[in-house]
Amino acid sequence: MDVARMLSLWLHRRDPTRNMDRFYRLYIMADLLGGWCLVREWGRHGAAGQVRRDPYANSAEASAACVRLAQKKLRRGYRPAFGASLPQELAALLCP
Repeated sequence: MDVARMLSLWLHRRDPTRNMDRFYRLYIMADLLGGWCLVREWGRHGAAGQVRRDPYANSAEASAACVRLAQKKLRRGYRPAFGASLPQELAALLCP
């Protein structure tokens, strides 16, 4: 997967009957030491969320991890936020 194509992915999950209004953001960035980081941000809309940075040796590993996490979140009911489109690898998960 091309890193530039998957630079940032915003997902959200809303269910008013369960008072659920969550977000999940994934993005890949270069670190200062020549490696790559997969950055995850998550929480409830309107509140301070949490951030986690996972280092990877190269962009391919970071991209693969990003796709795995996005697939997991899509299976749990998260959807692209703000009318964003998904890469082909992930869009297939939304089709019945």
